[in-house]
Amino acid sequence: MSENNNLVLEHLRAIRAEQATQGARLQRVEQRLSAIEHHIAELMHSSAYERTELDRLRSRVDRIEARLELTDE
Repeated sequence: MSENNNLVLEHLRAIRAEQATQGARLQRVEQRLSAIEHHIAELMHSSAYERTELDRLRSRVDRIEARLELTDE
């Protein structure tokens, strides 16, 4: 009976060790995913800012073209 108990305990210890390893791996994956999400958010923010600036520059160019057309007449 003692031999069976030792075998069960060995298996349980092995399972616990594997769970600890998997838990550590999962934590690293979550950290990496979080970093990727952060970078994507930064890229989206930057892209939105650039689109706003591009729209502002387009409106300025349109005003300049309108003024030049008025002076050409």
